Amino acid sequence: MKIQSIKPQLTPISTFWNEEAQTLRIPTIQRQFVWDAEDVRDLIDSIVNGYPVGAIIIWEPTTEFPSAPLLGNDEADTRRYVLDGQQRLTALSLLMNGGWQIQRGEKTIRTSAISYVPETGRFYLSEKKGIDVSLIVKAALADPDSLLKLNKNYSAVCKKVIGDVGRKIVGYQLPIYVLRTDAADDESTYEKIAEIFTRVNSAGVKVGNLEMFLSFFAAAFPRKEKDRIINLHERLSDSFALDLEPLVRFVFSRMGATQNREFRVFSGKEVSLVHATMQG
Repeated sequence: MKIQSIKPQLTPISTFWNEEAQTLRIPTIQRQFVWDAEDVRDLIDSIVNGYPVGAIIIWEPTTEFPSAPLLGNDEADTRRYVLDGQQRLTALSLLMNGGWQIQRGEKTIRTSAISYVPETGRFYLSEKKGIDVSLIVKAALADPDSLLKLNKNYSAVCKKVIGDVGRKIVGYQLPIYVLRTDAADDESTYEKIAEIFTRVNSAGVKVGNLEMFLSFFAAAFPRKEKDRIINLHERLSDSFALDLEPLVRFVFSRMGATQNREFRVFSGKEVSLVHATMQG
């Protein structure tokens, strides 16, 4: 797999929502959405205050990769994958979609409602205190029903909250890197993507367990076995919301492996045990 180009761009959140969100997918190697409502609130607060929230990295290979849609169902014909920024983009989708929930394939992702209190200029986890931020954002996007509701219930502060909160959110420019590769359907695809994923999530900090295990996973198994593990993960995640890391840990434990860097390379004999593990 070779990198053909990497194109940086600044994209307003409104443009991301209208043009980008439905085209993106989440690679199976990533964990599921784990942010709680406080994380979502803090992201909104950072955006409104104009703080940097980190870059989004999107991968555009020439071949397909095991994944789930960022939004909606699995029918979209797209090869655009979120390598870094899934938690932030999911949080923004929960905000922009209204109702604080989205559909991802067969799964429903929810978070608590977040409100804004004009008198204090602060955000709260509440359905009763303040004004629903999702309503403010929809009004800033000129949704007629949202504008009518906001003006009817909060006429004294309607224009102010749209200006102070809504327009700041929809106009905030996300730094997005689009990584284009000629990813061939071979062993190097998993290894290169796991390497990129690990590097962008660990620059300047100690590599965590998740990144270590993804590296082990990419290097240790032939393509056929990786596909078997990923297929099993997809079946289990539908019922139990299981991340890939615990499954890889289980496979490693059945192989007698321990958590250290010595297990980046496995012998053919050890890898063959995967067959028994998957059948057991």
